[in-house]
Amino acid sequence: MATQDLLLLALDFGGTKLSAAVAVRGERHWLAHRRVPAPPGSNAQKDMETMLALTQDLLTTAARPLGAVGVSFGGPVDAAQGLVLLSHHVPGWERTPLQQWLEERFGVPVAVDNDANVAALGERYLGTAQNVEDFIY
Repeated sequence: MATQDLLLLALDFGGTKLSAAVAVRGERHWLAHRRVPAPPGSNAQKDMETMLALTQDLLTTAARPLGAVGVSFGGPVDAAQGLVLLSHHVPGWERTPLQQWLEERFGVPVAVDNDANVAALGERYLGTAQNVEDFIY
């Protein structure tokens, strides 16, 4: 299968919701998307279990090989290390090696960054900041 046909998995760990989606590289729409509210009293382990369930459902539905994973995390992240430093909303995320864990789980490259940084990249490459030399997000 050609590289451009592989699935891209997008995961968003937020304080109020968890979202997962799959797309094909170069496409501007999701093949499938799942979103659930974060349960009250959640913690990192529950968030990961919920996200893995969403992911399994998406990957089964899409029925294509996975090529890469991108993670948006609602809190401080060391993107170079793929390390979640902490969550201001959900306990148990302190110094979590999320990139490493997901790479071991899925066997594909994973990138992890703060949700605001990821949103700015989305605007730069797919949104209103396309063809703009400088912008502030």
